[in-house]
Amino acid sequence: MKKRITSLTAALALLLTGCSSSPAQVQSEAKAAQNPVLTDNGKTVLKIAYAGGLPAAFTDNMNMPSDIKLERTDYFKGLDDPGHPDSISAVRRSIEMDMISGNVPDMFVLPPVYARIFIDCGITADLFGCMEKYGGIQKEDFLPNMLEGMTVDGRLPAMVQTVYIKTAAAKTKFVPKEYENWTPQQAMDFYGKAHDLGMSFMGEESSWESDLLPRYFLTRSASGCIDLSSHTCDFLSGSFIPALDFCASHVPAETYHGDDTDVDISGLDDSRLVFPFMINGFNDALADDTFGRLGGEDITFVGYPSDDGCGTEVICNGPMIGITSVCSSEEKAWELAGYWMKWQKKLEKHMHDGTRGIPVLKEALDRDYRRPDDYGNSINRVQQRLTGNNSLEEYTLPQDYKDMLYDYVLRVEFRPYEPSQFMNTVFEETDPVIAGERSAEKCAEIIQDRISTYLSEKS
Repeated sequence: MKKRITSLTAALALLLTGCSSSPAQVQSEAKAAQNPVLTDNGKTVLKIAYAGGLPAAFTDNMNMPSDIKLERTDYFKGLDDPGHPDSISAVRRSIEMDMISGNVPDMFVLPPVYARIFIDCGITADLFGCMEKYGGIQKEDFLPNMLEGMTVDGRLPAMVQTVYIKTAAAKTKFVPKEYENWTPQQAMDFYGKAHDLGMSFMGEESSWESDLLPRYFLTRSASGCIDLSSHTCDFLSGSFIPALDFCASHVPAETYHGDDTDVDISGLDDSRLVFPFMINGFNDALADDTFGRLGGEDITFVGYPSDDGCGTEVICNGPMIGITSVCSSEEKAWELAGYWMKWQKKLEKHMHDGTRGIPVLKEALDRDYRRPDDYGNSINRVQQRLTGNNSLEEYTLPQDYKDMLYDYVLRVEFRPYEPSQFMNTVFEETDPVIAGERSAEKCAEIIQDRISTYLSEKS
């Protein structure tokens, strides 16, 4: 017979006001009351919270740990727009009410903005402690920069399996290596020099979407204006206003409407300065998007302009997994977390699969790095590229170029808990500036008022 305690109310009631009051006391009292729950045939029952659906690893019946049974809670149920700030507030209320009622999950598999709710409430287990107690995945198994990004105040509250890296490159002969992750002002200064050479910035003068340049210049800048830890924002100082002015003065005369306005499919030649692209795996697409489309020239990873030197946007490719501090069977939960971190979809030799992401575990990344060239998605396979005279030529990625890409992956900064949920608000308010209907200063004031009001109400 299943046994699940319902006496968490007194301890967890502390979380309803402030959501971080006396977390150590809450964890201690609740932890002492929990007991493992077993099915009639001896499987350990773990309650797992998720958002819209569990990742494929949890439905892989061939490899899923056979002595674990999952009871599921979908926090996205009934939400029309899960990424909207109001939806996030609604989920926060649902989680808090579950805590009050004693219905706390053992684990969660949630996007970072939702995983953060458990972290803010002080009810996540430190996964570093699980490593010490139960073995399995250890600190040295991670890419150091990815592990650092997932660490909060010296604790590891949640892990992600893979990431996407959104960046941009310029030819080093135009932008030296020391300008990696440049500031908006540096980017604007370099455009002035490029313009004198007859170059555009990223093709914005020849049929680009009108909102592409603002998204390139403002994504990292706007994110840096918001501080979720103090519930404050500042759009009135720094580079936000001058960068927005720059974007408004470089609106293309004509635009096209493609499926993906974040990626320039034409690559980078000497007529433009910047090429934005996504690294969605250490695979043949990465070879094509760098050496292939950039002509094999030496490049500088300028990233997306930012004031804080973190211009590369590293995005969770999927949810983060964590264990709550009131988990009924922490050891089994850690076993499941380790299984998920190591799980990979089986790849057929000739299958093209370029959307798996960059693994945060060294072993998995190295497996992709060394994948034989007869795999369809291998970065080592023979590629084709278009030459200057419009003919196709075959090439394989040179070892030194591949090493450069690998080293870059180890340099990027991972910040999974950044306030991405407010970016739609930012771009909604900047549209009138690009259309010439509002000044950049007025736009910054409106954004400042909207977001600061929201933050103060939710703090």
